Amino acid sequence: MASMFKDINLSKDLMEEFKGTAHSHSIKNDMNIDFVVEVLTNGHWPELGNVACILPTEMKNITIKFE
Repeated sequence: MASMFKDINLSKDLMEEFKGTAHSHSIKNDMNIDFVVEVLTNGHWPELGNVACILPTEMKNITIKFE
């Protein structure tokens, strides 16, 4: 359970850092998308299986910038 809370806090920290970076770079234009990243450490969370999805272009772009 402690690892799950660590993941939650890490997710919040990463999003705050990304949003701060986005405002100082050209990512600002893409931030009209509600973009949230959640860290899920393998083995600490219930498995839901693989889910295939096709992201819209706008979402792909911001995902690449986050990475």
